[in-house]
Amino acid sequence: MRIFHLAERADWEAARGGRYYDRSTRGASLAEVGFVHCAHAHQWQVVRDRFYSDVTEPLLLLTIDTDLLDAPVVEEPGEPGSSERFPHVYGAIPVAAVVAVTELAPPSAAPAAQDPAGGRSFSSLLMAEIGVRVVLAVGVMVVAALVGTLVQESAGPPYGLLATMAAFAAATVAAVVLYRRRERRAG
Repeated sequence: MRIFHLAERADWEAARGGRYYDRSTRGASLAEVGFVHCAHAHQWQVVRDRFYSDVTEPLLLLTIDTDLLDAPVVEEPGEPGSSERFPHVYGAIPVAAVVAVTELAPPSAAPAAQDPAGGRSFSSLLMAEIGVRVVLAVGVMVVAALVGTLVQESAGPPYGLLATMAAFAAATVAAVVLYRRRERRAG
């Protein structure tokens, strides 16, 4: 089985000079805590975001092959009372058990790059969307009224109403096409 551990570069470099990695977690050793904190593939990103969010330097994600460990791995709650269980290694991790080391971007850089709203509030996004739709609706009505008025003046009253309705339908189709193009570009 593969489990994961977040490491600071200096801690991993120090371990590579010997045979074992003995850091439990950020700022704490195996001797202080009693085990090395690890995570499953679906958990390590949450751990990084929660406990390393203020780190400004890249972190290393150590991929550990549990078959190469000489210490027991125990699945335990991450916090007292929690139902989510994490793998804890009750001993030092042999450097040879680390089968991959992946450099991760600094956690403090991740949120700004991943914010799809660009830092805008929900209400400002909603008002902008309403504004776009109102402008399109008013544009449709203005085009229909202008076309209807021009046709009525040149061809007479019965054709003015038909022209207004036709212009309204055509302007509505154009507005929908423009709106969908905008959505595709934004999405």
